[in-house]
Amino acid sequence: LRSRLGTIVKMAMMVRNIILVLVSLFSFLQVCYATTAPLPLAKILALWHCGPDRCIWAAEPDLSQSKWILDRGDGHPVANVINLAFVNPLALLNKTTDAKTLNGIPRGMTQKVVQFFQDQGIHVIASIGGATSKPVSGWI
Repeated sequence: LRSRLGTIVKMAMMVRNIILVLVSLFSFLQVCYATTAPLPLAKILALWHCGPDRCIWAAEPDLSQSKWILDRGDGHPVANVINLAFVNPLALLNKTTDAKTLNGIPRGMTQKVVQFFQDQGIHVIASIGGATSKPVSGWI
């Protein structure tokens, strides 16, 4: 009887310890989630920009015509990402230099153009393909 009573007491203490651990863990998690504010979602407002020559970018555009992108009327830019469209994929692959491109990059996509937008906090990317490329056999 004494050994049986000892076993019951040990089991009761083990159950008590497990309950204390679970209550402590629950309290910890509750505090963590109660004090952590949800992270705000990033808002991406993107804009495609072609320039005056139908997306060829053979020459640097007149940036004064792009001022509307920098101020939507309340002092803030229209977008936070601008996509300069388009880079010809084969010209880039072959690093073509001709009247329209320099090492595969359209001559109008200059550092000045990129800096114009970046100075206003607008991220600049360039898209490949689109209106400037012809379908290439074997490409999916």
